[in-house]
Amino acid sequence: MKKRFVLFSLLVVILMILSGCHKTIEGRYYIKYEVDITSPYSGNFTYITVNTDSGEQNFNCSHTFSETFGPVDQNFTARIEVYTKAYQASANVRIYVCKGEEAFVLKKTKTMKDPTDKKPLVVEYKIDF
Repeated sequence: MKKRFVLFSLLVVILMILSGCHKTIEGRYYIKYEVDITSPYSGNFTYITVNTDSGEQNFNCSHTFSETFGPVDQNFTARIEVYTKAYQASANVRIYVCKGEEAFVLKKTKTMKDPTDKKPLVVEYKIDF
């Protein structure tokens, strides 16, 4: 009888742990930022600032950038700022979001077509699902 009680208790504890993990994963979101730079020149002429689960982070890149951050909570504002000094460059910026273990979904995209524009390209998306 004592063995059955211990075995039953162990089974209950394992089920509680597994169900608790599932709820935690489903309520969390992950952000994926992507940038593609089209330019006839190479070099680290592009400066990127992204909002992450641990605050703003800065990166330099030449032609491509892709990073995933999280977990973050609902109502988190994903934000990316792209500034390129590359001559004759254009930038394509995308923000993807996934909830828990689901697939990433494209939520926002924007293209900078004027390479002479000295302002950074800013793209934001607030998680609302």
